[in-house]
Amino acid sequence: MHYLLVGHGIDAIALKLTILANLKSSGAIMKKEMKIILFVLSLAVISLAAEPACPSCSKYHYEEMLLERVLRNELALEHTLTKIKETNTNVVDALKKLQDENNKVNTAIELMERKEILMEATLDDSVKTALKNVSESLTHILTESGRAIKEMESKVERFKGDLKTPTIQFRAQLASHGSSINVNTGQDVVFTRVEVNEGQGYDKGTGKFTASVAGLYNFAVHYCTQGSHYVYLEIVHNGKSLQISSNYGADGAIQCSSLQAYVVLSIGDVVWVRSTDTSYFHHDDGYRPTKFSGVLIRAYIICMHYLLVGHGIDAIALTLTILANLKSSGAIMKKEMKIVLYVLSLAVISLAAEPACPSCSKYHYEEMLLERVLRNELALEHTLTEIKETNTNVVDALSKLQDENNKVNTAIELMERKESLMEATLDDSVKTALKNVSESLTHILTESGRAIKEMESRVERFKGDLKTPTIQFSAQLASHGSSINVNTGQDVVFTRIEVNEGQGYDKGTGKFTASVAGLYQFAFHFCTQGNQYVYPEIVHNGKSLLRSYYYGSDGQYQCSSLQANVEMIMGDVVWVRCTNNSYFYHDDSHRSTQFSGVLIRA
Repeated sequence: MHYLLVGHGIDAIALKLTILANLKSSGAIMKKEMKIILFVLSLAVISLAAEPACPSCSKYHYEEMLLERVLRNELALEHTLTKIKETNTNVVDALKKLQDENNKVNTAIELMERKEILMEATLDDSVKTALKNVSESLTHILTESGRAIKEMESKVERFKGDLKTPTIQFRAQLASHGSSINVNTGQDVVFTRVEVNEGQGYDKGTGKFTASVAGLYNFAVHYCTQGSHYVYLEIVHNGKSLQISSNYGADGAIQCSSLQAYVVLSIGDVVWVRSTDTSYFHHDDGYRPTKFSGVLIRAYIICMHYLLVGHGIDAIALTLTILANLKSSGAIMKKEMKIVLYVLSLAVISLAAEPACPSCSKYHYEEMLLERVLRNELALEHTLTEIKETNTNVVDALSKLQDENNKVNTAIELMERKESLMEATLDDSVKTALKNVSESLTHILTESGRAIKEMESRVERFKGDLKTPTIQFSAQLASHGSSINVNTGQDVVFTRIEVNEGQGYDKGTGKFTASVAGLYQFAFHFCTQGNQYVYPEIVHNGKSLLRSYYYGSDGQYQCSSLQANVEMIMGDVVWVRCTNNSYFYHDDSHRSTQFSGVLIRA
């Protein structure tokens, strides 16, 4: 459009206007397309027009410039209008979506308000329910704990009275009044006149004692010799010598002496008196008795047996049937199985040794005693089982209470978080009540746990206290064939230790020091040199408990013994001391000089 278009005498502007008018009047073209065609037509006219001879402007130069600018403005306006319509459409859609979102928010707010009301009601019910459950559980636990502890204390007290060492003792004389009996080397001495036989352990036909209860026993023999004759004897346990002694009837007179021994026996162990050389015993009912005696000092195993005796009943088959039924039903445990098996073995013994008497077995006393002991132990086991079950139940209940407490704490935390969101608060009294419940619950949990642990500790200590520790010693004076002289006021030191359970005896000083407080028994069996005196005494913390003297008449070795019981505390000391110059003799065959002691009751 820099030049006026002129072609061959044709007015280009007039031509364009004419064509545009015709197209517009015919309705065959729209506004935008009209402008485009007009612009294309102008370009076509420019192309067809011939370059003028002169570069000077057309006389319509201004109109062309104005037309070009108008066309451009209209095109820009059309584009702007299109963008405005699109923007308007987008704004309408956005407003619609915003309205939808607003409706959703309003709906959510209404739903939240309804939930808030429901939550407050539910939370209030939950707190009330939790407080009620805590109160009921707390009351139940306090009641059950108190009942269980009182019941356990009552059973422990009853158990104390039941755990007593059974009375087993015997005493038998050699023969009738004024008897003189000779016993050959290696022959057993049979004491046929039974004075006491509690527990029926002594057999007057064989002269042997058989233990029916395991424990610590004391056996003693008091014997007298015929004039101008010797007696050589020993106390024997299952064939092994426990204590030996000898005595001589000097000057044709009847002489008496004694010996004793402590020994731990198992059920079925046998103790008797045997002659180590040809011996000449004397017995009368006046001043010179010859007797054999024994007593159970402390039972080590007072359960695990029960004697069965039946008349016309197969006890073995019956026991096996009961055992099979109990085992198959799962109602018996290892320990009870062992009890039944032990019962079976004792039943065989009972049936094998059935006496002539049809009313009772030879072990009738043991049957009655052991029945009671077994029942007591089973009752104790049942009590301990109940205690454990009660403890388990209490622990479970406390755990449940802790869970309830955690739930309450969780509810409180949730309530506190919701409190800021919903701008609602709980009443101060409710918070205080929940805090007090939590503190009370924590205190009760602590105190209940402490009480249960303390009671368990007391039961364990009581079980330990029921056991008397084994403390005993036995020591000989010196080696075989020793003659030892001890001056006035000098202590007698026994250097050959045979037994020293508890390590209380010191072979360097000859003194025993108590490591456990209780009742002790001490014995001193001694022999003299021929034609010499012995002046011994048993001393406790420097104070004489018992003293004696003895003379080896006619140049013979003579033996005797001392025995004393004394209550001791920890650190007390007991030993043997001479009140005058003494001449002791010891050998391993017939004449032992020996100091021994044992804890009878702690």
